[in-house]
Amino acid sequence: GQAKWNEFRSRVREHNLRIVSKYYTSISMPRLAHIVGFAPTAVAEVESFLSDLVIKGMVYARIDRPNQTVSFVQPESAEDKLNSWANNVSELLNLVESTTHLLSKEETGRELA
Repeated sequence: GQAKWNEFRSRVREHNLRIVSKYYTSISMPRLAHIVGFAPTAVAEVESFLSDLVIKGMVYARIDRPNQTVSFVQPESAEDKLNSWANNVSELLNLVESTTHLLSKEETGRELA
């Protein structure tokens, strides 16, 4: 019975950590320990638990040991940055085209009047 209870607690902590990684960009280790279900002073235990989940690929995290903070922000790939930039340029060109069309329409209306 004790083994099943420990497995259950571990799964609940994994779930809580995955949820925290979705809603937080950065959090302090003592606060993370409290939210996940560890004692606030068990920073080393939380760090090893988090490291195991990172190794398994369940979450992305970067641990800053001197500041005792964890960052869950994944760096943007070069391909994603390029796609974002291309979309922004495309939107800008559409706005310029629309504005040019409206200006020529207004000028045509003035010539007829």
